[in-house]
Amino acid sequence: MNAPVKPETLAELDYDLLATLIAEKLGASQINEHTLWDGHQCAKYLHVAYEAFRDRISKDSKFPTPVAAPYGKSRSGKLWYAQEILDWAKKQRC
Repeated sequence: MNAPVKPETLAELDYDLLATLIAEKLGASQINEHTLWDGHQCAKYLHVAYEAFRDRISKDSKFPTPVAAPYGKSRSGKLWYAQEILDWAKKQRC
C-alpha cells in the first residue's frame, strides 16, 4: 500500500497530469458503440508508436475503415469506432 501523501508534497503534484491520467483510465472503461478514437488513441491502445499506426496498421486492408468525422476532420485526422478497433485487435492474436 502507498504511504500517505504529506501536505508539503501536495504542492509538487502536477494536478493537470493527474486529471488527464484519471480521465484516460475512466474513459477506457466507457467504450460503447458510439465511441470514436483518433489515430493517437488507436496507437496507444495497440501499444505501438503513432507513426507505425499511421503508416502501416491503419493502411492494412483488413483494418477497420475510418468514419467521417462529425464536424469535419479531427485534430489528428481520421477517426475510427473504438469497438471496431477492439474487435480487430482480438482477431490479430496468433
